Amino acid sequence: MSGSGERQYLPVQGAQCSVNLMVADLDVARAFYGEVLGWRFRPSSLDDQFLVAGVAARLTW
Repeated sequence: MSGSGERQYLPVQGAQCSVNLMVADLDVARAFYGEVLGWRFRPSSLDDQFLVAGVAARLTW
């Protein structure tokens, strides 16, 4: 720890992260994030305007 009293947090590989993203065009956002971040998408239980996205070595969707 540094002398400033601040805590330092290290990233944890495989830790779950959750983000809500509102977009005007879901198809464009899906194509973009799929290409750039390698996200895969599945329908959510809410309705067809919501998707669940993720990237992992093995997804159990």
